[in-house]
Amino acid sequence: MPHVKLLSLALALLTGVWVSAIAHQRAQSYAYRFLRPIADYTVIFNVGLLGLFFARYLDVNLPGQFFKEHAAAFRNLADLAISVLVVGLLVSMLRVVLGFRDKDLPLLARRCIFAALAVIVAAYGARLAVPATSGFLSWINPLRRYVLENAIILEIPLLVVLLVQAARGKDRAKMMRTFAYLYLSRYLVTAVIVAVNLSVGMREPWRLAASLCALVYLNSMPLIWYRLSFWEFARRSASAFGTEQALAELSARYGLSQREGEVVRLILGGKSNKEIEGALYISIHTVKNHIYNIYQKLGVKSRYELAHLVLQRAAPDPRGPARSDSGQR
Repeated sequence: MPHVKLLSLALALLTGVWVSAIAHQRAQSYAYRFLRPIADYTVIFNVGLLGLFFARYLDVNLPGQFFKEHAAAFRNLADLAISVLVVGLLVSMLRVVLGFRDKDLPLLARRCIFAALAVIVAAYGARLAVPATSGFLSWINPLRRYVLENAIILEIPLLVVLLVQAARGKDRAKMMRTFAYLYLSRYLVTAVIVAVNLSVGMREPWRLAASLCALVYLNSMPLIWYRLSFWEFARRSASAFGTEQALAELSARYGLSQREGEVVRLILGGKSNKEIEGALYISIHTVKNHIYNIYQKLGVKSRYELAHLVLQRAAPDPRGPARSDSGQR
């Protein structure tokens, strides 16, 4: 069973690495301030999973006597890692909330965060060097037990603030609400799993399956959010002129025919194959042939990737002048 636990963590990590790569690619393709911290949040979460994976791996493969002899050191290192990761997650979520308003973390806040991290690292380093928990180091245990281990729930008020901002906003309201509800749902999923386990007493295989599904869901939330709301926002943000200009550039570069360009426009408008058939007065077989040729020429595999390719060229840069097109395929 320990090896099954390791395998489930490995699967969750593979999902996390994949989602992290996509999230960072999106942050590089679009200039919106909220995308970078979302990617950073995903990476930090998976760094925590990686630490948990190695801890369990060592627990399974190293002799028990080794852990007994170094228990205090391992506990201190684990506590330090958890503390730093929790602070990183909270800071990333704060940056997301500010990013939706096109704001950055204030310089004073950054300095306070770095100072707090320095104090935490110094305190744990001192406790590692001086294992005694009495005297001036005795405050570390309650800090860990009552503050740092539960600090992650401070995300909840941040997400509530995001919901309040969404209620007052217009342009990004749906996108902000979707993000807030998605990330709040993590706590509901966790609570349901814990409640079921306490009330029914799930067997170990079911508990492992539930934990794996929960971890995969937590890692997949950025992708779910992209599909539910971000692409709609990006499509609205891209002006008709910008989209036409991007499509003209792609047509010239990849040799799209006039008819294929018309098909792309209809796809970006959310039209199905059947609707494209009626709009262009061609057979459904011809529609599928055009779409296949478009995918082959542009090097994409789905409508999702096609929309991303066009919209990343057409989306305006909210921070100023247009970026250089470093993401050309």
